[in-house]
Amino acid sequence: MSNLENIVKEIIVEVLKISADKVYKSLNSDTIPEWDSMGHMQIIIKLESFFSCDIPHNEVAMMTSEEGIIKVLSNIVSDDFL
Repeated sequence: MSNLENIVKEIIVEVLKISADKVYKSLNSDTIPEWDSMGHMQIIIKLESFFSCDIPHNEVAMMTSEEGIIKVLSNIVSDDFL
């Protein structure tokens, strides 16, 4: 697991207040009730704050799974996190 994957997992766990063992690559907003629209925006805000970046609005819609978040962030964040 990469550093970026670990950070994303930690943020999802923290924001959604779920157990770390519930987070897996195919986890998405359709498979966990805690990941509603408010939870989604809280995840995005936390990611932007942690990585000191602005996530383009058109990409926020693609970030509805752990895998989608990692894919988008891998194009935004510095190599230090990859």
